[in-house]
Amino acid sequence: MDRVKAGRILAWAIACAVGCGGADPKPGSVDAGSPAPTYEGPRAAVEIRRDDLGICHVSAVDDADAFFGGGYAVARDRLLQMELLRRRARGRLAEVLGASARSDDEITRTLGFARRAADDARRIAADSPEAWRLLSAWAAGINARIAEIDRGEAPLPYGFAELGLRPETWTPVDLLAVSRAAFFVTSNSLEAELLLTIVRNVAPETFDAVRPLQPLFPVASLPPEDRPATGGGSESHDARRGEAAGRSGQRSRAAEAAALRDAADALRALARALAPFRLVGSNNFALAGRHTANGRPLLGNDPHLPLQSPNVMVPIHLESASREGTLDVAGFTLAGSVGVSLGHNRHVAWSATTSFADVMDVWEVRDHGDAIEAWGQRFALVRHEEPLVVRGEGMPVGQGTSRAFVVREVPGIGPLLPRTITPIPIARSGYALLLGWVGWQPLGGAAALLALQRATNAAEVDDAVGRVPALGFNFVFADRETIGYRVGQAVPDRGAPSDARPPWLVLDGSDPATRWTDALLDAARMPRSSGGSRGWIATANNDPFGFTHDGALDGDPWYYGAIFDPGYRAHRLHEELERLVARGAVSPEDLERVQIDARSPLADVLVPRLREAHGRLATDPALADLRDAAGLDALVGLLGEWDRAMVPGSAGAVAFRAFAFRLITGVLGDELGPLLDAALEIGNASILLTAVTANAVLGRVPGAARIVQQGSDRALLQAAAEVAAWMNERFGGVPGTADYGLMHGAVFDGPFRGALDRPFTPTRGAEDTIDNAPASFAMDATGRWESRHGPVFRAIYEWTDDGVPRMRVSFPLGVSAEPSSPHFVDRLEDWVAGRYARFPFTRDEIEARTVERTVLGPGS
Repeated sequence: MDRVKAGRILAWAIACAVGCGGADPKPGSVDAGSPAPTYEGPRAAVEIRRDDLGICHVSAVDDADAFFGGGYAVARDRLLQMELLRRRARGRLAEVLGASARSDDEITRTLGFARRAADDARRIAADSPEAWRLLSAWAAGINARIAEIDRGEAPLPYGFAELGLRPETWTPVDLLAVSRAAFFVTSNSLEAELLLTIVRNVAPETFDAVRPLQPLFPVASLPPEDRPATGGGSESHDARRGEAAGRSGQRSRAAEAAALRDAADALRALARALAPFRLVGSNNFALAGRHTANGRPLLGNDPHLPLQSPNVMVPIHLESASREGTLDVAGFTLAGSVGVSLGHNRHVAWSATTSFADVMDVWEVRDHGDAIEAWGQRFALVRHEEPLVVRGEGMPVGQGTSRAFVVREVPGIGPLLPRTITPIPIARSGYALLLGWVGWQPLGGAAALLALQRATNAAEVDDAVGRVPALGFNFVFADRETIGYRVGQAVPDRGAPSDARPPWLVLDGSDPATRWTDALLDAARMPRSSGGSRGWIATANNDPFGFTHDGALDGDPWYYGAIFDPGYRAHRLHEELERLVARGAVSPEDLERVQIDARSPLADVLVPRLREAHGRLATDPALADLRDAAGLDALVGLLGEWDRAMVPGSAGAVAFRAFAFRLITGVLGDELGPLLDAALEIGNASILLTAVTANAVLGRVPGAARIVQQGSDRALLQAAAEVAAWMNERFGGVPGTADYGLMHGAVFDGPFRGALDRPFTPTRGAEDTIDNAPASFAMDATGRWESRHGPVFRAIYEWTDDGVPRMRVSFPLGVSAEPSSPHFVDRLEDWVAGRYARFPFTRDEIEARTVERTVLGPGS
């Protein structure tokens, strides 16, 4: 494996985990006893036409044949990606990557996606034979492509030979394992809960002072009339929480410093272990027809996922309705999954962002080896022995050391987390962490997902979403007359919010009040709206109800979740939609400009405050030592004149991003020490830390004075002075040669050093912008800010005169994963520039733009 960079393959597979499948079952595997596939092969010819964007349009006689063609088309373009990603879902990466992937496989086996997918398969086959047949057809399409390769009729795709791999056949259970992994990712709060618990344990006074749940921008997704009344958090809430946490805080300075160092090391290990399952965000929105130029709704979506080569999303169009079937659906699917995940049919369009509802809890429970003690009861543990093969250096795939990894689980509740996830004892000696998740139960929902793709109006979309209990998404959708918003996820009803038992931290498993009942939040307590009187909806992973806006939850009517985006993108998105609605006659082009908007909301609140502080520099004796700081005046002047857009060519964008980083370290560095450096390496954590810092500097939290001990003016000016010194050294002055496009850009890595890698590509955006582009905060002499997450597609949907939705799209790289293909990177330039293209949908459009035609099955 000397030619393979195992860590890069692992990162690539991890980042795309939501789009992976599984491998051909072996005797005695977790798939034993799964129902047999029920698709016999195409009834008639299946035609696949590729258009000038590289998109495949599948036309078939019925729905099953269309799914067969879809599986074949995606496999033709993405088989290497699918092969590695399905190993990710089944915990078989170490067979390829060796020891570097062993702990990752252990986590996947602990979560048991494949084991639970086999249970799902039996349920779906019994309850929904049609859905099972469609799953069987998609897998058969993948296998048809593999069979062509095995017969020598098609070339082995790029990367297989380089990794020493051969593609393995697929089963429907593989596709369900993909769904399991995806559902976990879209509802995962584990990393955030463990991170906050670590901070609470080692720095309890800081934890209480910063109010980590409080957003910087208190923006709710729901219109005012659809939101419940919220209660204010009380001072007693903070005091009691601090008292509980403070028992571990009575220690010497030396002991506290040692605890921070240990916690920093643990946090880095935690981040590496949970990187495959890190929750990410997106934007979506809809406007009612009364606000648009043509009197019909408009809908937009831009999912933010890892930027990898190839792209994690694949555009696809499945059509059978012109003959005997029911499908005419186009959009995007995750590589290795089934059908159209996000898109439109002839009547409706739907979009999604991650809801961040809290459907997961972690309990500290007493561990007796063969049983646990929790909630005053004893629960026997079931042990699953999971055989792991770790590829040896220089050995073929699948050969090396073999070892059994043991998973311990409480049936019906969840598994115990291994030390690979919790590398320091968050749990006390003799205790373990038990993970609860609503998704451990059989998911079902396959028929509802099919209903989503067949829906004929917004009400049917709403009904389909409400019947899929594991999809952790804010669905925003529309038909030609109506817009809607719904979260259909199953959320545990934990009773009235309790200040003594915050479910967003590791819970005391000895407390019976922390145990879940069978009760779930009913539909009346879940986000749902048709736009209200304002006639528009927008979500951006922010708190839909506004429960967290005061930084506490104890006064609210129920508990839905706690850890949301701080409101950066939601604030700017709402601001722009309000502006457009006030102007009227909103067009698709208006919404395209919204999706590529790169104005920084963080700059909108911090730059004016910096200028105020600078205005007191000459008169405040406490700031006298900063008056002669080289370049400080020039830096404040640069930021004052800057348009606050994070775009290539801007020196102000460079200065502000560096300023935000220096402000965080200046305010929180003395509080968190090495723990802060470790947290800043986690993308989601750095986003929260900027909000925590800004709230403290702006005096919006009760503990602001304790955190900003030097005073806000000094904190702001000191950070600016440090940035001015850095710019003088790095760029020869302020602004000097600073250019955001040279400092900030997208990086698309392939699985190994090879032709899939794409060079650093200058891009717009930052952590807080609508056109989202989070990056590391590196500020060394040669470092750049490399963005590895962002919009994996942008889509705007409009309803034209015939009442059928049309989609305009922009997506990175290209459809194909073959470096020799003309569709390998043909879309990258337009994606960077924010240019959109029409996704062909009607028969005439497709025919006019067809550049390649393939026929499968009878008559091929």
